[in-house]
Amino acid sequence: MNKNKIIAIDGPAGSGKSSVAKMVAHRLAILHLDSGAFYRAVTLTFLRNKIARPFNGPKVEDLLRCTEVELRQIGNTLQVYLNSEDVSTEIRLKEVTACVSEVSESALVRKIVTAKLRELAKSESVVMEGRDIGTVVFPKAEVKIFLTATPGERAKRRYLEMAKAGIDADLNEITYAIKKRDKIDSSREIAPLRQADDAFFLDSTGMTMDMVVDSIIREYNKSLNKSD
Repeated sequence: MNKNKIIAIDGPAGSGKSSVAKMVAHRLAILHLDSGAFYRAVTLTFLRNKIARPFNGPKVEDLLRCTEVELRQIGNTLQVYLNSEDVSTEIRLKEVTACVSEVSESALVRKIVTAKLRELAKSESVVMEGRDIGTVVFPKAEVKIFLTATPGERAKRRYLEMAKAGIDADLNEITYAIKKRDKIDSSREIAPLRQADDAFFLDSTGMTMDMVVDSIIREYNKSLNKSD
């Protein structure tokens, strides 16, 4: 019997999904399946092969079918390999950042990447975060979390992060941007943000990161008891 488990964490921008997913993966010693890194690797492939917008059609499909992306958890670091080449640093280049959003919005790209992510999750337990993980990518995930916080709380966190990094920011502008992003993400045509019917709703307003991680791990442990 397959004992692998999938933890799907969805939620709006600024809810701390990525940081929480990394901590959960570390605590449980399982793979953090970073879909963002995967899409960045695909974007790098398109740039190298001079694939132009729109990102669809037979040429794109053929390229994606023969593109292998591997994610390796080495200690606390996620290494990304593109056709056996370590591209962990290159996928963070500004050229990739500038294109990755548009690439990830392509219906064809999402379809093929989703299939590849599902294939990766067959061999080991994983935690993955995003906006459609529990609804589209892994609708049968054993643990589904919808992680959120009030727009004001999320804006405050983003503001503090930017201040810590020495970046000037306006809290009101950040709050407005987050509310705008929420509206866009929840109303987009492809894979909109929504809570899966069987997801555990977790409002992290006023909670520390450790408290959030503890709550998710409790849900994970409950799933283990159910399968015994």
